[in-house]
Amino acid sequence: MIANRWKWYFVVCLLFSLSLTPVAKGQFEGIDKNEICEDLPNFKLSNLSGEEVFLSDYLSEDHLLLFFWTTWCPHCRRGIKELARIISRSDQLASKIVLINIGESQRRVRKFLSQFRKVSFNVLIDPRGELAWDCRIIGVPTYIVINKKRKVEFYGYYLPRDYLVSPEK
Repeated sequence: MIANRWKWYFVVCLLFSLSLTPVAKGQFEGIDKNEICEDLPNFKLSNLSGEEVFLSDYLSEDHLLLFFWTTWCPHCRRGIKELARIISRSDQLASKIVLINIGESQRRVRKFLSQFRKVSFNVLIDPRGELAWDCRIIGVPTYIVINKKRKVEFYGYYLPRDYLVSPEK
């Protein structure tokens, strides 16, 4: 009887883990890329100074990397350290990266980012997760690359290496 329970438990866990495989690989199946972040230019969020800014202010004639994160997420912390390292090597990339914190206070975010004094990040706060909902964020960290045409070019849970290879891109 106990052996049958463990077999059943094992089968359920195996099936569950297999169902998550596309998500774990950073693939976003089942939703049209045009539906991800469709209201992006219209979103207004607060920066760390408390000023409200439109995301369209960051959309230029070049690519933009959106990094959705939280302070409590260990993978997010690692991602921010990597982005800080990249930005410290090229000031040009700083304007092409926006960190979007989901659901935390400005005070908490500011305190966390104080360890990166030498790096200037563009940080916005999504207090109620409305932008995260529009961009179909289902976990953090999430990286989204918006192309010149303001369309999602990349959606994943890892830093797209080909996006940040050189400052000219």
